Amino acid sequence: MEKDINTTKGRRTVAGLTSEERRVFRRKLKDIIIKEFSYLAGSDESIFYWAGTMSDLMELTHVAWLTGEIADSKGNPVSFRDLAFHVADVLGCHCPKNPYSLAERCRMRKSVKRLPIMDRYLKLMVECGVKNPLSLDMKFK
Repeated sequence: MEKDINTTKGRRTVAGLTSEERRVFRRKLKDIIIKEFSYLAGSDESIFYWAGTMSDLMELTHVAWLTGEIADSKGNPVSFRDLAFHVADVLGCHCPKNPYSLAERCRMRKSVKRLPIMDRYLKLMVECGVKNPLSLDMKFK
């Protein structure tokens, strides 16, 4: 009997997903990110703090910003810089001077040791059954 390389102990792996399943999981993940970042963008203080790395926070902020679904109080799309500084402030972090540069460097990582955050979160959702991987880095105060 051949061993199925796309499962680990009976569980699915990201490599075993069809392109449609991968698209569905990515959409769910983006919906989670948009919901959380929309909340953060609209509040002045948060019941959360950021427990992850600043690189991951900037990368997630960039993902949320790219959707174009986060707007200011007048309904205009926010700039990435404004969103990054506001989210970092609300989560009690110090935002880097050039958040776009940090987010772009993180998104481009191709190291086996450190995957882009969307790939890591997708892996947690598929392989570990984590419903909201963002909750692992964004904790209640």
